[in-house]
Amino acid sequence: MVTELDFKILDLEHFPIARVRIDERTAHGGEQWILEMEALINRGEPFVLIGQDRNEPEPQEDVANRARWYKQRREDLGRVCSGIVYIEPDAAARRTMLDQADKLQKTVLSPISIVENEEEALKAARTFLGGDATRLA
Repeated sequence: MVTELDFKILDLEHFPIARVRIDERTAHGGEQWILEMEALINRGEPFVLIGQDRNEPEPQEDVANRARWYKQRREDLGRVCSGIVYIEPDAAARRTMLDQADKLQKTVLSPISIVENEEEALKAARTFLGGDATRLA
C-alpha cells in the first residue's frame, strides 16, 4: 500500500485538495498514479483533484491504463471524489476541454470544472467540497 510519504504524483499537502504534479518525475507515472489513486480512494474521505495539462504528450499506454482504471473504479471514485478541476490558461484549449468534459464526467461520476487559473481552481474546489475547505491553499 502507498502511504502519503510515498506519493510522487499526487500532492496531498493541502488535503482535501489532491494536486496532480506535472514534472519530469511524473512524466511516465501511469502505474504510480493508479497506486496513489487507489490509496486516496481507500482513505474514504472526500477530496477534489486539481490538475493542469502537461503540454506534452503522455505515453499512450499510460492514457489507456488510466482510462481503464477510471471505468473500473468509477463507482468508488464517485463516492469520495467531490470534483475534478483542470487549469487551462489558453481560452481555445479550455473550450475544447469543456466540450469533452461531459463525456469524461459520465466516466468518472464526479463533476468537472475547467478553469483559467489557480484562483478559479480553488473557488471551484471549495464549491465541490460544499464550502468545507478551510485548508485550501
